[in-house]
Amino acid sequence: MAGFRLDNSISWGDIGMGIGLLITGVLAFGDLSTRVSVTEDRLSQIGAGTTAMHAEFERHEAQEREDREAIRAELRAELRDINAKLDRLIEREQRK
Repeated sequence: MAGFRLDNSISWGDIGMGIGLLITGVLAFGDLSTRVSVTEDRLSQIGAGTTAMHAEFERHEAQEREDREAIRAELRAELRDINAKLDRLIEREQRK
């Protein structure tokens, strides 16, 4: 039965393979760094956009609340006017 034997010599193929692995690792790390920086830029842009949209939403919500209160005040005033007119009509009918 033959045992596993390790050769201690280094060939040109081993050197080429080592250099190839080193170059591949550097290129992959460079590409990964580029992708990470692009992703960070996109995330910061999305964060800024989200913050702007949140501020716009709050402004819109406050404006909507003010408009709703204005409509309620207008309706109350109109109902008071209608009630006053009805009271006058009732008084006029009672005098007859």
